[in-house]
Amino acid sequence: MMAFSDLPIQRPVAVLMLLISLLVLGAVAIPHLPLDFMPLVERPFINVVVPFPGSHPLEGLRKVVEPLEEELATISGVESITAEAEPGQARVTVRFGWSVNLDLKKMEVREAVDRARDKLPDEINEIFVRGFQDGHTDNAMLEGRISAQRDLSESYELLDRKIKRPLERIQGVASVKLDGVSPQQVRIEVDPQALVRHDINPQVVLMKLQAANVDTDLGVIHGDLLRYEVRSLGRFRNLDEIRDMPLDTSGSLRIRDVARVTLREPRPDYGRHLDREFAIGVQVFREPTANTVDVCDAVMERIEKIREDP
Repeated sequence: MMAFSDLPIQRPVAVLMLLISLLVLGAVAIPHLPLDFMPLVERPFINVVVPFPGSHPLEGLRKVVEPLEEELATISGVESITAEAEPGQARVTVRFGWSVNLDLKKMEVREAVDRARDKLPDEINEIFVRGFQDGHTDNAMLEGRISAQRDLSESYELLDRKIKRPLERIQGVASVKLDGVSPQQVRIEVDPQALVRHDINPQVVLMKLQAANVDTDLGVIHGDLLRYEVRSLGRFRNLDEIRDMPLDTSGSLRIRDVARVTLREPRPDYGRHLDREFAIGVQVFREPTANTVDVCDAVMERIEKIREDP
């Protein structure tokens, strides 16, 4: 019987062909292997995020969280359900055991969310079901700086249209984040002297703005065959509606009399620099299963095309 150690001596050609075959297979496989600095670990958590525009946290708990919890609790293998609500959004986190098939549980969670949709407010359009993944998902795959002769600190719309969106359309790119620039916000700058002159407290102005800028459910009207949901639409649609909002019962005192309402970028609390000049930071995040090298090459190719655009 031939020992394993004798095989290379007795059959050198066969062993050589075997080694060559392994080298060829390795050379073919290397370009198709994904490259990662950190391993991907998928936690047994599923997050259900529900945007609820104009909602109060208590309203989100009552109208969104409770119906979702009722349906999600029927899924087998659930270890715990936690929830939180904040202005404009509600979130429910479902925890499973480590041994479960998370892809299957995501399908079951989506089915439970679909069953709960009839119980949710009509203004809820999108519901996001996401898993938790450790490893590289929180770390940017690529970071850079953008500087120009013009001031870019107030050019969010331009950067979003010319850089952020084109990069996010690349296959394998999950998201792109711009640092040092933000979308415009409504700023209401109160004049202290005007408040004293009209004898009004700034807290009263804030409370009236919060109370006015909300859509409210007024109830349901039942007809013979149909049911009508009554809702008051009170959210501000433009700056003039804010400026003209009354602060007293007579309507003689308005926001424009005590404050200046403008649309502008928020004040930055940090900055990025390139060659001692103010710059915009760009962070590119890739999808968990995408090949790092391929995505980086595609991003750099798109950046070169962006540079050619005047």
